Amino acid sequence: MLNAPAQERHQTTFSIGKLILQRVELGDVLLLLYIAAFVRQYFWLVTNTFAWIFTVLISVILWYFLVVTKQTARKTPKHFWLIVALPLFLIYAMRVAFPDGSFDQLNYHLLSAERGLRGVPFTAADFFPAPFQFNPAPEMATGISRYILGYRLGTIINYLAMLWAGSILYKLLSNYIDNEWFRCFGVLLILLTEQPLFEINNYMIDLLAVPLLLEATLVILNTEKTVEKRDLVRVAFFLGASVTFKLTNLALVLPLLLVYAYKLIASRTKFKIKDVALVVIAFLGPLLPFSWFMYRQTGSPV
Repeated sequence: MLNAPAQERHQTTFSIGKLILQRVELGDVLLLLYIAAFVRQYFWLVTNTFAWIFTVLISVILWYFLVVTKQTARKTPKHFWLIVALPLFLIYAMRVAFPDGSFDQLNYHLLSAERGLRGVPFTAADFFPAPFQFNPAPEMATGISRYILGYRLGTIINYLAMLWAGSILYKLLSNYIDNEWFRCFGVLLILLTEQPLFEINNYMIDLLAVPLLLEATLVILNTEKTVEKRDLVRVAFFLGASVTFKLTNLALVLPLLLVYAYKLIASRTKFKIKDVALVVIAFLGPLLPFSWFMYRQTGSPV
């Protein structure tokens, strides 16, 4: 028999696990990897072993709060895997046997990933370390995938990003297409465009931000008269993470922010200073380490 404190701890652990299972979706698995790439940058100056210990612990905590504070998960139906996931997997498998030897991968993606995962991206001993000083966060995400699954299968991160994007598109189409089968075919039709299919089985990083932008779009479009403070933080984080992955995503982030600002003003929701501070932290959190590093190195955060 368990004593009272032990029984309470057991029930608490069971409740937390049950809550996570109820809320976790396909994209949340990939989200944990994204968060790890962001958090690792905060420990660039720490010894590699301790840096990864801190990274894993903090990443799991942040991921847990993002999962449990979202709206109730809406699971994708079984035929989503047949109509959307299977065709995309077949396309992915067509080239997975060939290692990615693209110019960008060999020119700077590999170097950025290795440097970012081990410490600061550039050192005083570097001689032309990269043609451009990009934020290594997306390369770090693909690098983690590569370390876990190997060089060939590490590209599956882009396939998973497309599935995550597809699961969000499924929710977005729910207001327009009632039939679940037709809705899945609609998702597949949207995803079967040239650029995503070109990147589905290589280490290009453009696809990684697509589900983040769609997650923010979904929350913004679902915003009604009452604004949840947790949704504010989620939108800020997803948009900030999108800009972290690629600065040119500002072309999409800025219009989304304008639409969200309009909805917030229309809702007449009152915000406290701490709410605004939390939103700013959520947006700048993924961006801050590299921006500060670049400012110290070059005098410009970008």
